[in-house]
Amino acid sequence: MKQDKLRIGDEVVWRNSWGKDAPQRVKVKTITINNDNPFSINEVNEIDWSKVKAHNLIIDFYDNTNWAWAYQIEKLEE
Repeated sequence: MKQDKLRIGDEVVWRNSWGKDAPQRVKVKTITINNDNPFSINEVNEIDWSKVKAHNLIIDFYDNTNWAWAYQIEKLEE
């Protein structure tokens, strides 16, 4: 069953190099809403997948020191 929400701790498919590299399976460490104001950081524990678009989120991973924009990640198909 597909999840309707992206949550901290979820595994996702991530593509480095602005979405151009081969897909990798990674675990979500933080989800930050990008509201274009560096002084107004809004970290959340979960967000609806329908709201995961383009540059609206910054995602950090447990697996490495990289981060991603929302468009670089996808649901992990089970």
